[in-house]
Amino acid sequence: NGWLVKKLDVYEDYKIRFGGALVSFSEVAFIADSNDIKDSITAYYKGILFHKNKLTAGIPGHCF
Repeated sequence: NGWLVKKLDVYEDYKIRFGGALVSFSEVAFIADSNDIKDSITAYYKGILFHKNKLTAGIPGHCF
């Protein structure tokens, strides 16, 4: 167990997954899913940052 640091480019990820540019968004959801392991889990999220420009530091969070 421990914290994972995950850095994502939401804009680029959106373009790849949905085939178009992300214009704007008003909500974000973070989920923790344990269906594959057939057990329960607890997830904590911390220090989530959204920035207009690319960040040089990671985004700390308990990610999969």
